[in-house]
Amino acid sequence: MDTKRRCTVVLCFLTVVCAVIWFSGNKDLKDGVLDILLRVTIFFAIFRLAYDDLVRILYRLRGPTGVLIGIAVAFMVISGPSVRVMLPMTAGILIVMGILNTFRRSLGGSPRGQDTTRSSRKTTNKKPRS
Repeated sequence: MDTKRRCTVVLCFLTVVCAVIWFSGNKDLKDGVLDILLRVTIFFAIFRLAYDDLVRILYRLRGPTGVLIGIAVAFMVISGPSVRVMLPMTAGILIVMGILNTFRRSLGGSPRGQDTTRSSRKTTNKKPRS
């Protein structure tokens, strides 16, 4: 099952759970659990609606470093006062990721299992002129 279908199944399940809690009549469940479940359900609904656009954006970010920067920038825009905490933390994580990538390359592993040697010229199948 692909991610979009999983998100749809989870969204339907959470919606049913929220409805059951709402109609159960238990005051303790409504006060504590329902608020959290509604927020999670809304998150999955927004994620489900924006899934195709998010996939395109993540392909452009090129790897975990881009994803980290994208999430950090989005979080900083959403909650302004946290910028003082997020900037040093993001910089520290980027430095640690760079060091770990350097160690991985020095030990002989290629990133993402790809071959690191590339041809400098692309070959094309052109027909000779006669």
